[in-house]
Amino acid sequence: AATTGVVMKAGPGRTENGIPIPMTVKVADRVMWSKFAGVVLTLEDKTYLLMRETDLIAVLGAEQ
Repeated sequence: AATTGVVMKAGPGRTENGIPIPMTVKVADRVMWSKFAGVVLTLEDKTYLLMRETDLIAVLGAEQ
């Protein structure tokens, strides 16, 4: 089963070798990822999921 959410931040992209590449997702994009992708992080009582762009299944469009 896949899960969806909204991109809150997008840092600089890079390859597995550390070579910088531009990100294709941007803040406010609604995205889909597989159930076990990413790392859960809780900051100031808010929960976030950190993941690589390559873990995304789809970009579904921008949030209005």
